[in-house]
Amino acid sequence: KNELELLNKKEQRLQSELMKLNQATSDLKESLLQDYPEGILFSKELEKRKEHLFHLQRELEEALDAVQHVKGYAEMAIQEFLSARGWSTYDTFFGGGLLADLAKYNRLDEANKAISRISAASKEMKKELRDVEMTLEHNLETVSGSDQFLDIAFDNIFSDWSIRGKIDTNLSAMNQYLEELT
Repeated sequence: KNELELLNKKEQRLQSELMKLNQATSDLKESLLQDYPEGILFSKELEKRKEHLFHLQRELEEALDAVQHVKGYAEMAIQEFLSARGWSTYDTFFGGGLLADLAKYNRLDEANKAISRISAASKEMKKELRDVEMTLEHNLETVSGSDQFLDIAFDNIFSDWSIRGKIDTNLSAMNQYLEELT
């Protein structure tokens, strides 16, 4: 039992000495960095680098968040375009009529809303990516109200095929854009 007590006291004394040694080492480093010109310059440069790295990390996190927002909107747009393409196929090849046109344009309206959200979120994303010197671009077109009117009013294979082509073009562009985001 005495031996155990002696070992415990010795361990405490060594722990105390270790703490003093660590403090002395820290004080010596601090003194070198503050009292000598080379140390002062090194310390200032080290602080600048730390600040730059922390700033860059924050910018990267903001850019990643912005990319994730755009990616989510792009995935929504793809789903809407896929649905619109299905309705367009039905309308083009199976004579879907007014109901198919309405369903198709409902999906296209939702896709256009997603594209609008992508455009707004892309502005923020581009700003954040510029901060970390990266860029992503998208080239999407919306189906205009006049295109919708002509397709519904004349409801023939030519207007159906034209709209289907625009849907496929946008779907392809969205898939490519989504690849660039990931």
